[in-house]
Parts: sequence; structure tokens; C-alpha cells
Amino acid sequence: MQTRICPETVALILERAQGNYREILQYAGVSEKVLHKPNQECPWCGGEDRFSFTDKFRKGDSYCRHCGHHSGVDLLMLIRNFSYKEALLYIADFFSIPVEEYRAVRRRKPVQRTRDSVERLWSSSRPIEEGDGAYLYLRSRGILGKLPPALRSIKSMRYSQQAENGQDWESSYFEGLIAEISDMHGKRVNLHRTYLEGGRKADVKTVKKVLSKELSGCSIRLGEYQPDGVLGLAEGIETALSASELFKVPVWSV
Repeated sequence: MQTRICPETVALILERAQGNYREILQYAGVSEKVLHKPNQECPWCGGEDRFSFTDKFRKGDSYCRHCGHHSGVDLLMLIRNFSYKEALLYIADFFSIPVEEYRAVRRRKPVQRTRDSVERLWSSSRPIEEGDGAYLYLRSRGILGKLPPALRSIKSMRYSQQAENGQDWESSYFEGLIAEISDMHGKRVNLHRTYLEGGRKADVKTVKKVLSKELSGCSIRLGEYQPDGVLGLAEGIETALSASELFKVPVWSV
């Protein structure tokens, strides 16, 4: 059994830290050069001339042109090898904030069930082939180039919706397009589903769904990105694929 910091105390710690991250991080051992000079070596990816500590939103904000936005708590966790809780306790000690904790049971099963569902559905899919519903759908949207491995086709995928009585659930099955959603480390954590029928969007209330709520910081990687190249970001798979063909650069759906 583990202890957690009370939500009210977490909110107080983050409120006190806002606007004071330069002092906190300098106290923790971050050099003034990193905190004041732009275009430094990134402490996450190691790339040169791509990391800047901006504190743009007064939350210890930093930005790397390769690995994106990080908060002051993220940086503190990295440089001191802290967990999130340890970082909050460090900030609390910096401001002499008394910390209230409570005991909580760590529940692993729901997370494991989500991972199992992701892998089970992914293993039921296959690379897109000519004639698949997913293939016909993407071609009908004007996407004519080579389709990336992050997209797959599935012959039968369950669609669930609430019945008219508001209590029961009804299920039906459709072919579909599956997209791999990866976290910032490239690990598959979720799936995006597009329900299809005859190579067109299925006649259902919600044509596109994600399998779970794990989305923060994730993307659908629709092309190989080179660190010294250009990466496009778009909202939606079809938009990203179209932009990639138009501009001849990898574009990820975020």
C-alpha cells in the first residue's frame, strides 16, 4: 500500500511554485546558463541548439524543437531522478509547505485490461492491402501514396452504443481502419478506430473512436521523422496523410 499527497496539498504546491521555477530549479542544481540562455542542448534528447527554458506560462515551461514541451516539474524530475511525488515533496520543502498524505491502494488491473485490449485488437488487424475496406476508404479520400505501418485494416470490429431505453447496450460489427497511437517514447498505448462499411464511413452515430482515454502527449506516427528534418503536425489521420503527400514531409496526427 502506498501513500499519496492529498489533492488539496498538490494544488497548493503547484500554486506556490508558479512563477518561481527558476529559483526552484537553480536551487536543485540547474545552471543559470540553462535557465537564461536559449537554444541549449536538450537534457531529454541530447540534441544541440534546440532546447530553451522559457517559463512562458509561469510553470517552468521549456521547449525542445524535437521532443516538445516540458514543465518545470518534468525538468526537476529529470535532473534529480525524482518521481512525480518526490518532485512535489521537494517543492513543498522549498516553500516549507506542510504535506498531508493518505493511503491508497494501487490498482493495476484496469490499466492491464486496457493494454490487453489494445494488443488484442491490434493483433486482430493486418497490414492494409488493395481491396480492403480501409484501402478503399483512404483512396476515396484522395490519399494515393504508400500507406504507413501505423495504419492497419480489420475485417470485423465491434461497435457498441446505448440502447434507446438508456440502460442496455447494443453491439454490431463493422470492418474498419485501425491507427496505432504512440506515446512520446514511441510505445503503442492506444488505438484509433474508424468504422467502415463497403469502403465508406459506417452509418453509426460515432464513426471514429479511441479505445481508451490514454491520449496525453500521444500521436499517430504516419511517417519516419529525421532529427535534422521537418515534421508536420495535423488534426486527423486523413488530413495528416494529405498534408504529407502535398508537402513531401512526414506528418503525424495529434
